Amino acid sequence: MTRSDFPIVFREHKASVYGFAWRMTGSASAADDVTQDCLDALLNSADNYDASRGSLRSYLIRMTLAERTL
Repeated sequence: MTRSDFPIVFREHKASVYGFAWRMTGSASAADDVTQDCLDALLNSADNYDASRGSLRSYLIRMTLAERTL
């Protein structure tokens, strides 16, 4: 994934990340924060995603879990 792919990724995956974060936290505000942090982290380290290791959705869910545990 490149930085130029980010707008598409954002549109396609924001709702999934937010929904997962909301179910984890039970809070819309916390889910907003986790979603923002997760997608910011993806934008800042887009070259860390390796498609051969799994789907982008799975990668984002793992990132969401990591954001929540920080």
